[in-house]
Amino acid sequence: KRKLDKLVSAMSKSVMYWVLADYGNRTPREMSVAIQKRIKQWKKVFGKEADKIALWFVNSVRKHTEDGMSKAFKDAGVKMHYGVSKQTRQAIEIENVDLIESVPDKYFTGIETIAMLSLLYGWNQTHLTNELIKRYNITMRRVKNISIDQTHKATELFKKDICRNEGIKEAMWIYTFRSETPRVNHIMMDGQIFDLDKGALTPEGDEYIMPGQKINCKCDFRPIIKEFGDE
Repeated sequence: KRKLDKLVSAMSKSVMYWVLADYGNRTPREMSVAIQKRIKQWKKVFGKEADKIALWFVNSVRKHTEDGMSKAFKDAGVKMHYGVSKQTRQAIEIENVDLIESVPDKYFTGIETIAMLSLLYGWNQTHLTNELIKRYNITMRRVKNISIDQTHKATELFKKDICRNEGIKEAMWIYTFRSETPRVNHIMMDGQIFDLDKGALTPEGDEYIMPGQKINCKCDFRPIIKEFGDE
């Protein structure tokens, strides 16, 4: 989040400067040209940084997850033999590159609309500035949501990958009560035993899902290690 915040803040300051520069003496065409230049500039910046941030993110979450799982296995009297597979790491990395590169696209869609409305309705500079700040705040909230959601999602997928590599087939769904907007069906799934390859069946019986799969889902799972004598 800190890395993305820094990029968004720099982008916003750049856009604020160029949109407000000589404001009131520009035609819609001149304003559009100025914005298109900023779009090209910042898409390039985010594209360049996306690979580095995504790789750093994946490696950080992987290490944290592997360390935590290794300790959990040790506490259960079992040795962990495998870490997160390369294939899973690459899938999460690609997803995060796409999400990071989408940030300026979403941001500038609103900026273009605001700039044109300001000219059509003759907003003063203060009004335009306030609208630009609102767009900045919306983007910062989106970055926060992406950061939280992806951190939890990557952790759960890495845990699942480690379990699969260790031959663990089942897990128990854990509702953590950490969501600001709880999903009733996820609460109902608390304690459900499910197949890690399939996921847990929702109470509605219409889909199989994994903890963390749905946006802003903060549910967890507890691996079930079969022991001799278990049914």
